[in-house]
Amino acid sequence: EIPDVMIVTKADLGAPATRAAADLKGALGLASGPAASWSVPVLLVSASQGDGVAETIEVLDRHFSWLAESSRLTGSRHSQAEAWLRAMLLDRFGREGVRRLEPLSLSADASPFTAMARFSNQLRVSRAV
Repeated sequence: EIPDVMIVTKADLGAPATRAAADLKGALGLASGPAASWSVPVLLVSASQGDGVAETIEVLDRHFSWLAESSRLTGSRHSQAEAWLRAMLLDRFGREGVRRLEPLSLSADASPFTAMARFSNQLRVSRAV
């Protein structure tokens, strides 16, 4: 998974932090990011010196605005909730359990925790029968 913002801390260490940022930028060049319209920034931050903090806040604000456009945030949260639900069901009931629930989807207004409880009960009942 590619993050939307990358932050290298301990920028006050100098060369090691700069090298880490360069490595991250290089890795980003090898992978596709979250969307073509958002370029993943790599930021250097030093909390002890206060360097990069204001820029980080600015980038995070800009990223939130970008996500809010065209319901990207809602879609992203829904995709994450479905992925979490699938992973938890897979962990608890294995591939066979998930297969029994296919097609596995989560309605837009549903809580993944409520769905997990419902699907867990459904699988327990079907196993007991």
